[in-house]
Amino acid sequence: MEQKFVDRMRCETEELGITLSDRQLEQFYQYYEMLVEWNKVMNLTAITEMEEVITKHFVDSLCIVKSEKELETCSKKVIDVGTGAGFPGIPLKIAFPGLKITLLDSLNKRINFLKEVCSALGLSEVEMIHGRAEDFGKNPKYREKFDYCVSRAVANTATLSEYCLPFVKIGGAFLPYKSGKIEEELKEGTKAIESMGGTVENVIHFSLIGADAERTLVKIKKISAIMVAAVILCTCFLMSGCGGDTESSSSEKATSAVSNEETTSASTDTTDYKSSYTATIDVKDYGKIEVELYEELAPITVKNFVDLAKDGFYDGLTFHRIITGFMIQGGDPKGDGTGGSKKTIKGEFAQNGVENNLSHTRGVISMARSNDPDSASSQFFIVQADSTYLDGQYAAFGKVTKGMDIVDKICEDTPVTDSNGTVEKKNQPVINSIKIEEK
Repeated sequence: MEQKFVDRMRCETEELGITLSDRQLEQFYQYYEMLVEWNKVMNLTAITEMEEVITKHFVDSLCIVKSEKELETCSKKVIDVGTGAGFPGIPLKIAFPGLKITLLDSLNKRINFLKEVCSALGLSEVEMIHGRAEDFGKNPKYREKFDYCVSRAVANTATLSEYCLPFVKIGGAFLPYKSGKIEEELKEGTKAIESMGGTVENVIHFSLIGADAERTLVKIKKISAIMVAAVILCTCFLMSGCGGDTESSSSEKATSAVSNEETTSASTDTTDYKSSYTATIDVKDYGKIEVELYEELAPITVKNFVDLAKDGFYDGLTFHRIITGFMIQGGDPKGDGTGGSKKTIKGEFAQNGVENNLSHTRGVISMARSNDPDSASSQFFIVQADSTYLDGQYAAFGKVTKGMDIVDKICEDTPVTDSNGTVEKKNQPVINSIKIEEK
C-alpha cells in the first residue's frame, strides 16, 4: 500500500470527522487497485488517477456524513441505486461496516465486478442486484424497506425521486449526490418529490478538498406513501433544453436506474446488433467520432439521421448543450435547443410502443425530443456516462466505436453557463460534417 495513498485518505477523511483503521485503509487501497485493473476491460470510470479516485469517488461518497452523523454507529439499511462501480455504496460499507448495503445496477458486468470486490475485501451484509430501479421499486421485497436510498446518478432530482423514493420506508430519506447549486432544479421538482411521498428537509453545499467542483447533498425525507401512481416522465432532453444535471462526475452524473456515477462509464454490449451504417462526426479542432448505427433496432431514427447527414444538414451545426459526466447534445440549427429539421419522427422506444433494447450507456447515441414522444427531429446526444434511467424513454440508435476520447475532451474543455449544460454560441464546438458509410 502506497504511503501517499494512506496520507491523502487520512487527511481528507479526517476533515469529515472519519477516522479509518489500518484495515479500512487497506480495503480502500485494494478497491482502488481493482477499480483500475478492471477498468482496462470494462470502462468502469473515466477517473483513474489515484488522487482523483480518492477525492472524487471515495471521499465524495463519504460526504453523506455532512447530513447523517449517526452512520458510524448505526446498522441502517441502505440501497445504492445505479451504483455503477460501487459509488457511494462500497466506500460507505468500508467506512461504516455496520451498514447493511444493497447495490443495484442495470448492467450485470458491473454487478460481477462488485461481487469480486466484496469477496476480495471481505465485506459482508452486501446484497448485489442486477436490474432496473423502476422494476425493483415495485417489488414487495424492496419497496419501502430501506432507511436510506443513495444515488450519484446524472438525472435531475425529480426523476431520481421517482426511481428512488419507492425504496425508502416512511421516516427514512433519499440522499442524492449532486453537482453545483440546484435550488432551481429542486423548485421545479417539488411537485414530483411530493407526489412520491417526499419533502426536502435539508440542502448542504460543499467543496471537496483538492477539487474545484461544488457539490450538493440533498436530504429528501419520506413522510408518506406515494400519493400518485402516475410515472413522471424524464425531461432531461427536452428540445427546449430543460432538465438535466451532472453529478459527479455529475458525478453528477449523474445520472445513472440512474448511474450518476455520478459517473459510471460502462459500455453497452452491442455484439448482437447488426450495423448498417457508420457515421463519422468531424468536430472542428477535436477530430472524428465514429458511430455504428443500428437500423434493426431503430429503422426510422437511423434513416432520418442518415438522410439528414447525407443532405449536409448537420454541416456547420454545433453541440449546444454539454454536461460533463452525462452527455453532449447537438444538431440544432438554432443552436439553443429549440430547433430541428423540417419534419419529426416517431419515437422508437418502449414507452412509445416500440421495442428497443439498446441501453443508454457510455458511448450510445440517442435522439433528443420534447414531451411529445414523436417530436424527435434532428437533435441527438451522445452519452458520456451511463444514463440507463433514460432507457425506454428515448430512441437510442447507435454507439461510438472510436472517438470517446474526443467526447471526453469536449466535455472537459467547453465552458457552460448553468447546471443544464447551456453553452454560449461562441463556445459551442462546431460539427464540420457528418459522413455516412454504408456497409
